[in-house]
Amino acid sequence: MTDEFKTVELARVYESQGWHKEALDIYQYLAAKAEDTALKSDMSQACLRITAALEAAPAKNQASGVPENRMEDLLEQWVKLLILKKRLEMFEKIRARF
Repeated sequence: MTDEFKTVELARVYESQGWHKEALDIYQYLAAKAEDTALKSDMSQACLRITAALEAAPAKNQASGVPENRMEDLLEQWVKLLILKKRLEMFEKIRARF
């Protein structure tokens, strides 16, 4: 990733979505680059928070790089969508009879 995309906003998005290593890389970059002491302090706090989250987080799925708990959520959503699709198809068959 180029340096121009390394922003606090992107790091927060990564962090909120469970991409802790990527968020940590950005926070560390911003902390090293920051001239403002308040920003440097905020980035250092974020680095500590992410490091703690990495130590406590479940292992990542090696094939996809997605946190396991996120994989479970995505699988659950997928199954729900399959069920809804099947119900919709049944409803459309019933409605077509009338």
